[in-house]
Amino acid sequence: MSENQTTSNISENQFIDTNSATSKKDYFMIKINVNQQEIVSVNKIQKYGLDLTRNERKPIPSSEGKQNKAILYDIKGNYLRIWGNVDLVFGGGITRNESYVKFSNFQPSNPIVENQIEPKWLPTKYSRNSLFRNRKITQINKNDYDLFLQSCVNDYNLFKTKLEEVSDRKTDPSEYENDSPLHIPNNDILQQGIKKIKEALLIDKKTIEEIVMNLASGRHILLAGPIGTGKTHLARIIPELFWSSSDTLGYTTETHTASYEWNVNDVIGGIVPRMDGDKPTYKIQDGCVTNTVKKSWHDRKINNTKKKQYKGTWLIIDEFNRAKIDKAFGQLFTSLETRKLRILDEKTPELKLIQIPKDYRIIGTLNTSDKHYLFKLSDALKRRFAYIEIQSHSRNQQEKEIFYALKNAIREISDTNSSSLINLDLSSQKLGSNQPNPELIAAIHNAYEILSFVRMMKDMGTAILKSIYQTMLVGTQIKNYDDSILDIALNGNIIPQLERVEPTHIEILLKFCFEDIHSFFRQIYNSSDDDVRQKYAKDFEMYLNFLGMENVEKLRDRYWKKNIESNVWKTILDKWNVQKLKKQKELNLPLFRKSLEDLKKTFDFI
Repeated sequence: MSENQTTSNISENQFIDTNSATSKKDYFMIKINVNQQEIVSVNKIQKYGLDLTRNERKPIPSSEGKQNKAILYDIKGNYLRIWGNVDLVFGGGITRNESYVKFSNFQPSNPIVENQIEPKWLPTKYSRNSLFRNRKITQINKNDYDLFLQSCVNDYNLFKTKLEEVSDRKTDPSEYENDSPLHIPNNDILQQGIKKIKEALLIDKKTIEEIVMNLASGRHILLAGPIGTGKTHLARIIPELFWSSSDTLGYTTETHTASYEWNVNDVIGGIVPRMDGDKPTYKIQDGCVTNTVKKSWHDRKINNTKKKQYKGTWLIIDEFNRAKIDKAFGQLFTSLETRKLRILDEKTPELKLIQIPKDYRIIGTLNTSDKHYLFKLSDALKRRFAYIEIQSHSRNQQEKEIFYALKNAIREISDTNSSSLINLDLSSQKLGSNQPNPELIAAIHNAYEILSFVRMMKDMGTAILKSIYQTMLVGTQIKNYDDSILDIALNGNIIPQLERVEPTHIEILLKFCFEDIHSFFRQIYNSSDDDVRQKYAKDFEMYLNFLGMENVEKLRDRYWKKNIESNVWKTILDKWNVQKLKKQKELNLPLFRKSLEDLKKTFDFI
């Protein structure tokens, strides 16, 4: 059997990628010879694509059974023609030094019609001689592999214009005039900004200082924390507050929300399909980074006018960790290091460089409680972004948190009648005395206690409490307060947050709201079944944390081992009795209760 016969292993039916998710892959460009034809048969792709001598195969690692990926291409004029991509699998050889490559899972760039394939086109900044040094096989990285496949298009006419054979085409240097680093704010500006932020958000002063210092020192930042801690709001106001002056408004922001489907096109940009009437065509579309970088240069130009303008546009990427980090942001990491973006030019579709301004920043937010979408943060990401956590608030900040939540709820409603329902003491930042509606005040405290217990299961910020209070204030305006208003507010704002908590947590929450949770844990403790006690040990720890007990981990272990002294039980009971007094009356919440019971049934069924 000849070498060509051995290696010509593409089947017209092998169009499904069956790569092993765990195998490490390398990526290659393989140049084939199709005699400059515009349409070729699958058989010719096989024949010319696999005619590789042993020396030509040397760039490919020869580990037995290793599966790699390759793009099959040739060159016409200044452009690459992409015929498809394949898997490369070593299959052994006649001698130890002569192994052959098998192609499998051929995926043509365009659909096969009667065994014929048309190529897609990819513009290139290189001439024929310099592209891959005239080698048949060249190793590339995964980012370039993905970029080539995503950027190629069907229509050659889109790139028909004759281009100069030059390296990366640079933009007119005058476009990058006045490129200066981000101004370092002095202490007066820092303190004024902190004061302004603390009027709206219950954020620790040290956290704000950490954010500002990292931004001023040249870092991009990731704000991490539970839902509702004000991460996105903080990201929007900081660029303006700390860098405004008598001449400018600081920096404006543009917010984009990441998703699982994001790739390099969403971040940097690329060629995307569109419809022109009933005809499919393509356009070059900027990603969120490229778009905001361009806006920053534009803002800098118009800032020379007398009208007060922003200095530039920063990018906020919300829910940063919902994207697959390396897939979506891999190419960006290099660009942030070099401060240069490689993009396709709309006017002459050639790869060009645009410079990232020295004062441009990206602020990402990460929801640390969203475990379902939480992808591991790579070292490359952590090198380029400062990681800053924003914590939710402890129960010793109860009065202040209730004040902030009510104040922002009233502001959000923007109705003067809402402020008449609540008396807020602005100087001491807490509820004032002589409240006009005592029943509403009692419900406000009950809502806080329930949310505080839920936070033991899933951490949440003040924004959730604010939303609960908004519903309660609006409901009290519509009709005189009764428990149905609290019921609706809890059901609409807390239940959606409980879909992925532990099954036993729902049962414990029901006991906390509507029964005697302490008696429940004593009953479980007295059980002779060790497995039952161990099942609820984690919930018992959560209960102890809520009461503010010490050494909760030791007590948890002693709980399921049935080894807690009577005096310790008395201390726990005393703390629970104090907690019960905070419930100013029994809760009548049928809607909230039914939703919890339905959730429990769902978990029991699963």
